[in-house]
Amino acid sequence: MIEALDIYNYELPWPATPPVGASAKRCGYLIRARTGNKQEGWGEAASWSGPNHNPAEIDHCLRHVLTLEHAKQVSDCLAQTPTLSGATSSLPSPVQFALECAVLDLAANAKQQNVAALLQRAARPSVSNSCLIWDEEIAATLLARGNRQFKVKIHSEDRRGLELLLRVFERSDGTARFRVDGNGTWTQKTAADILAAIPRQALIWVEQPMAPGSESDIRWLRQTYDVPVAFDESVRQANSLAALLAKGGVDVVTLKPMFIGGFFRALELAETARGQGVAVCVTHVMDTTVGRLAALQLAAIVGADNMPSGIETDGLVDICRRPEQLGDMVVVPREPGFGIRDLDPRKFAHIRTAQ
Repeated sequence: MIEALDIYNYELPWPATPPVGASAKRCGYLIRARTGNKQEGWGEAASWSGPNHNPAEIDHCLRHVLTLEHAKQVSDCLAQTPTLSGATSSLPSPVQFALECAVLDLAANAKQQNVAALLQRAARPSVSNSCLIWDEEIAATLLARGNRQFKVKIHSEDRRGLELLLRVFERSDGTARFRVDGNGTWTQKTAADILAAIPRQALIWVEQPMAPGSESDIRWLRQTYDVPVAFDESVRQANSLAALLAKGGVDVVTLKPMFIGGFFRALELAETARGQGVAVCVTHVMDTTVGRLAALQLAAIVGADNMPSGIETDGLVDICRRPEQLGDMVVVPREPGFGIRDLDPRKFAHIRTAQ
């Protein structure tokens, strides 16, 4: 039985220029679920900006709202494995994700299993990965290390990402492949301009080129340019994935478990998508190794060998041991739980303990 939730926070710097609409500074939070016999589990909540993951709401929830009763609800849901029924919450999505991960990590550690085994899911021993890049220096380092799968953000009004892609593609002698993320900023005209400049063999897929609600334009792009399209922001709201799948024309869904209601919700959406033949890409939100290890375990359960997720890249914050990387593959830790090791809570500010 969980006896306490310890809550910590820390500064979580951006590895590069903050994303559009995000605060220049942000905080990260850790939840440690622990029992009376010194077993523990960890989860992370990373702030950003936007509906259901607003920094002020996350901070208020963790300081004043979260209780052991919330942890009990997660434990009750976990007891329904493998169906995980009842995975709903009014908590901000990053808080729900952190709480579920802490409970999952604790339960798996107690049974000396990894989280996939605890959830009675088969999992791959390693996950195909694409590294987010934002300048040529980090790309050069990754290329030298053997990475050939990358993610580049190309906004409608800022083509520096396009220039970066072309330079990296040339530097790799045409071996690099890219997830191209439009972050919902493209129009049909800008899509035509950008895609005309990118060699077709360089594209893995185009991710959320137009804004949510512009699915007809996205399908036009997919049909016109014969390129796979991934939906990201379009699947973050309740029931939005079901509506997309019903209309067809979906190649990939990109799931950020931190932002879409938690680990259980992300697993449910991923299994729904896979059940209809749609590939799943699980990605980080520039959080620390605690959040990324949880995303890695989810990707190992729901990902595909030939479809990269976005789990690791250089420049992110490490607060515990980072998983091993072999070129474009990230190895799932063999240790119990999420494989969170060498985490020292004394390095962080303790907010409160819920008992």
